[in-house]
Amino acid sequence: PDVVLTAALDTFFGILFDKSRDNPKQMMLLRWRIHDAIGSGSDALLNIIPNLQKLMTMGDEHNPSSHSTRGYNTSKRRGDIGIRMKYLLVKLIGALSHRSHPLVLFLDDLQWADAMTLDVIRMIMTDPDIEHFLFIGCYRDSEVGLAHPLTSSLNDIQNQGTNVITIKLGQIEKECVNSLVSD
Repeated sequence: PDVVLTAALDTFFGILFDKSRDNPKQMMLLRWRIHDAIGSGSDALLNIIPNLQKLMTMGDEHNPSSHSTRGYNTSKRRGDIGIRMKYLLVKLIGALSHRSHPLVLFLDDLQWADAMTLDVIRMIMTDPDIEHFLFIGCYRDSEVGLAHPLTSSLNDIQNQGTNVITIKLGQIEKECVNSLVSD
């Protein structure tokens, strides 16, 4: 599970890195926000998200040790990124979401989400320091009952004071699908 999450973040930071090259001032502000948010924990994240390391070390080529990846063994907890890493991921999301650049995270098929993913979502959604952030999650309500872990997670998020808005969509008519596909 952590491989999927870190791969998605790595892709995101790869795109962000490419776009940031044109605006060094904006990139520097982002780097400062990320560093302020994750501080000394950056070594652990840089080790598992190579494009984040590229973004954070851009311009520091003369000092490669300034952001080393020493001391964090990602193989130690295969299949579980651990509480500290979840915390760092939440702080990273908080650093990315800013008034000048709001962040939207969309995750599909939450009915298949594992406990780690649901926990990270819950932590992000209930963190009082995260602003300018919108989470959109999709799931098949026909596959999610009262005993499903997603239902429990959504209830926990609501019980902690976060608004959860549910929009139920019906099936798409065959003619609509044909119209979409034919365009």
